[in-house]
Amino acid sequence: MVARALLLLIFITLPFFPSFASMCVKCHKPHYEKTGSCAVCHRGNEDTARKNIAHGGLITKKYADFIINGKAVENGSKTADSAHCRRCHITEGRGNDVAPNLDTESRRKTAETLKEKLIKPTDYMPDFHMNDPTAENTVKYILNAGGSAKSVSRTAPYVVFITQGKKSVFEEKCGGCHRLLTRKRGGTGHGDTAPNLSGLFSGFYPADTVKAEGNRWNGEILVKWIKNPRRIKKEALMPPVLLTEEEEKSITAEFAN
Repeated sequence: MVARALLLLIFITLPFFPSFASMCVKCHKPHYEKTGSCAVCHRGNEDTARKNIAHGGLITKKYADFIINGKAVENGSKTADSAHCRRCHITEGRGNDVAPNLDTESRRKTAETLKEKLIKPTDYMPDFHMNDPTAENTVKYILNAGGSAKSVSRTAPYVVFITQGKKSVFEEKCGGCHRLLTRKRGGTGHGDTAPNLSGLFSGFYPADTVKAEGNRWNGEILVKWIKNPRRIKKEALMPPVLLTEEEEKSITAEFAN
């Protein structure tokens, strides 16, 4: 009778202690039960005893406090803002979509992979020279933002890097110093001596240079800048570049795409 009552009590109270209902506790000591379950912080699959399935998409101990470590997430958010990540990526449902949606990537990629991308960026991503703590806090922010995003795309954009065929106006006139990532043409340009211009028209690109022109880059300001940068910024290092009317239309169209 006592045993039956005890079993009934366990059955009734089990939903209030979901972490103990998890298969994870067969191998791991439970902690932070107040968060609800192991998968809230570590993700993975807590409904199976098969290790390779249970550990799929697992967030390791180093990053699992992205739910409760508000200071780390706040610092990571500040880094993402100062790096202007949204000029190419979407995070917290806001941003440009010329590069993978970070709300989606936070669920598709491991935390270690995300950190590696920040430390060693791909060809058309600027190098922000992040140290380990800064990159780790930024990853925690990305994980936190992805978990709170209202809608997450299940497909990542396919980025094509142009290596053959006729050169665009951007590649001929600007690509020796700059790089640009666009939706239609993918990555163009190969320069590292001047700013990466990806997301220039997005509204998330740093606009300090053109404050006097309206605080946001657009086709008209871009053409003015290319023709004579020092009319907009006296200390500009870029020399004037001559463009035909047709080239002006072509290059602004590239940035718009």
